[in-house]
Amino acid sequence: HALQNAGNTTNLAEQKANDDLKWGFSLNFPIFLRKERGGLKLNKLKQRSTELRFEQQRLALQRRLEGSASRLQELYQQIKINKANLGNFERLLEAEQRLYRGGESSLLEVNLRELKYLRAQLKHVKYISQFFKAYSKLRYRYMYQRSLAETANAE
Repeated sequence: HALQNAGNTTNLAEQKANDDLKWGFSLNFPIFLRKERGGLKLNKLKQRSTELRFEQQRLALQRRLEGSASRLQELYQQIKINKANLGNFERLLEAEQRLYRGGESSLLEVNLRELKYLRAQLKHVKYISQFFKAYSKLRYRYMYQRSLAETANAE
């Protein structure tokens, strides 16, 4: 090249600059793929760990849901028993009032029976409020678990 452009010095400098440039691309490929295989296994392990964490959360929610349903059933049984007790306390109060009117009892006995009847009513109201609180918790957990299941199925 230099001999062809002996009289033209500007072309010679331009030619020299073009000779120093590299054209093309380079490709590197490792002979041993240990690092890449390790990275792939690490990613698979991370994915499995995430799946297991999700399954653990799902099972924990399922247990809470079952616990809430069990608590609801318990409270329902307590309400039934307490309602029967409430009826018994009311009959005892009425009997004590009849005895008082007949002169066979004192006002103190009537007041004690009435106090027990009122306590039974308060307990009944407490059980009913606990029942509805447990029901709303069960409903919330059910809806939350359902939305998680729908989200998991969508993926």
